[in-house]
Amino acid sequence: MKIFPIDIICVLCYKLNMRITFILLIKGSEKMIQKNILKAKMVLEEKTQPQIAKVLGLSLPSVSKKINGVTKFSIEEIKKLRKYLNLTTEEVEEIFLS
Repeated sequence: MKIFPIDIICVLCYKLNMRITFILLIKGSEKMIQKNILKAKMVLEEKTQPQIAKVLGLSLPSVSKKINGVTKFSIEEIKKLRKYLNLTTEEVEEIFLS
């Protein structure tokens, strides 16, 4: 059995328009799932952390901490990301409000 990193699985699911709930038993927290969904969406939209930092008016380390769940995104930052990454309401809920 071949094991794929969760980032690749998320990207494939989005490309196939599949809505899947992941239950991770290893290192499995909701933040990890949310982080990986956000990263998958960034890959699909071909956006980088430096580009997101510029859009949000934040430093690269600050954006990295937010994406990795160390600190939280503000409501205004979520609104900007929603527009910049073309997130649906469902994706916003799944990534930021779960």
